Amino acid sequence: TTFSIHIEDVLDYRIEGSGSLSSVMGGPYTSASSGTVRNNITIEISVASAWALQGVKYSASETVLDDSFQALLKYLEPMMEPLREIMAIVMDVVDMLNRCVMEIAHYVTETLTRMMDNLMRPMETIATWVEAQIEQYLEDNMMDLYLSLNLNEQKIGFEYMGYTFELKMDVASLYASTKTLFVATLSGPLADMDVVVSAAMKCKGEVNAGNLYVIGKAQVKSEDWDVKLTMDPLMKGSKHLISISADIYGVDVSAVLPELEDYNELGVTLSKIPGIGEALSNIPIPGLGVNVGLDAGLSIKYTAPTATGLIINEFESNPAGSDKNNEWIELLNNTSQAIDLAGYTLIASSDRSTKKMVLSGTIAPGEFLVIKPTFSMVNNSGKLTKNGEGLTLKDPEGVVIDKTGVRKDNADDGKTWQRSYDGSSQWEFKEDTMGKTNGSYISSKLLTVEIAKEIMLDSVHDAFEKVDAVTDTESLQKLMQEIVKSAINTIIKKVAGCLVEASVFIKVDIKDVTSTTSSGIRIALRCDSDLVEDVLKYIAGNLEAMAMNIKNPYRIDCVSMFTDNIDLEITFDTKVQYPAILARSLEEVPQVGMGITFRTNISALTQLLGEHTGKPGVECGVRILDCPMAIIPGKLSPKNGMTHDMWLIKMNIEWK
Repeated sequence: TTFSIHIEDVLDYRIEGSGSLSSVMGGPYTSASSGTVRNNITIEISVASAWALQGVKYSASETVLDDSFQALLKYLEPMMEPLREIMAIVMDVVDMLNRCVMEIAHYVTETLTRMMDNLMRPMETIATWVEAQIEQYLEDNMMDLYLSLNLNEQKIGFEYMGYTFELKMDVASLYASTKTLFVATLSGPLADMDVVVSAAMKCKGEVNAGNLYVIGKAQVKSEDWDVKLTMDPLMKGSKHLISISADIYGVDVSAVLPELEDYNELGVTLSKIPGIGEALSNIPIPGLGVNVGLDAGLSIKYTAPTATGLIINEFESNPAGSDKNNEWIELLNNTSQAIDLAGYTLIASSDRSTKKMVLSGTIAPGEFLVIKPTFSMVNNSGKLTKNGEGLTLKDPEGVVIDKTGVRKDNADDGKTWQRSYDGSSQWEFKEDTMGKTNGSYISSKLLTVEIAKEIMLDSVHDAFEKVDAVTDTESLQKLMQEIVKSAINTIIKKVAGCLVEASVFIKVDIKDVTSTTSSGIRIALRCDSDLVEDVLKYIAGNLEAMAMNIKNPYRIDCVSMFTDNIDLEITFDTKVQYPAILARSLEEVPQVGMGITFRTNISALTQLLGEHTGKPGVECGVRILDCPMAIIPGKLSPKNGMTHDMWLIKMNIEWK
């Protein structure tokens, strides 16, 4: 329940001032002011208890279910003690695993921090050196020299003390869109390992300083090691500063710097529940002088780009017949709360000064509200537009919260401009869905008729490549089986690809009393699209085997399907300086909140207990959670209307 505490108080005050002029003014004071301040405070305190709370009335049982449960408790009581003992055993096991995992997580945190620092600092130096060399390359007119010497596919090399140096020129590539001007390679033995290091100068488009870049590569190989590294210090040729792949003593290791994840998020959390969220967000711990915030819930991250809040979902600027009184605009409340429209304004782009409409009323969560505008919309051009009509939605403070862009409607029919699906960032001109949904991401984008046709055509093509020719009923049956398998496999990949991750989590934040500094930890049980794909393949494979009398094409193990793809995730909050090499285009290097994340799948956890249930895997890294678009390198192509997590370093380890 929630208790309301009401506090009222009256404070009388008087402020007096004195100085050297007091005697001149004939009194002890030069100034005085008095008044009264009234305090009127209401505090809502949410309380959860297993016992009856004083002052709260509880109704008697009035349902068959309640009475049945009370009767059942009498028979369950003898079982409670054994269950408690079992629970205690389980908790001991969890506690042991928790200590192991936390020790590993702390070690990984320290290692990742050092690794990122050791990689980022040299990369800054290398990037500065590369830029200087490119400028020198152009100043010395090296391109003219290459062309005059006709150095097409020429190699220059020498050997010294067991090392081989080779310089290869390829002026012929100047006619390609991506040009490789030269590649310098150094190879030789180092401490019982074979090392190959190379640097290639490349150019995209016209040869100038802005288009030139250098790609570095290295490989270290021994009897038990095989490590490959690719480096792009200016991030012009790829999306990564560094990418690493390695096979070390039979363990696959990969790492990238940086990597971006775009997603939208749905979920239910304690922090969003009125009363409870506020109570749990700031719990004082007097003995330690800190405040603790708690949160827990379910989070689902998916890739469909969707606008949230109050949005313009569809509009008709040129209806069939007369436009007068037949034009309309559809708003969508794409939130979980009702929105009071008082003070919101719709403005037409064709004449922003006169075509304004102030809204009123309320729009419910998920409601499609159709509005007849008080102004007329244009079809082709207006006072300020030449390509149609556009709409802008502003909140009561005058802040723009949504814009449609300018859209032309020459068709005097029932087609409208509408979002591809509810909340989509893309607009389409098609038959109206006035007051109704434009469709979901799955129905509108994931499995449309056009996409289904494309999948079937590709599946037929793939099947004929495997069967070659149909000469009898047996080969025809095999062809049909291959078509079905290929189509189902493609659909599963498209459906599973929408999910970024789903997790159940608990989060603890610790803040000082002034809330100026904070740290926290988030522990979650999560899965990603791999689990969805394996589950769908497991189900589809068994159905295919029964319906088509064939062997299960996927042969997925039911146990390892879950143990390999469900992770325990631990994230430690930290605040560090944004790497300067990624902030080269920014005026000021910002300080950002980061999370050091450690993930281990259940297969790896069971190995701690001596069990082998699947393929152990670990993922860890440093990432900026909810990263602002302004500091994301353009090469990573962040998507508008989505949340972004940017990994500064992301490492995967998988045991074979």
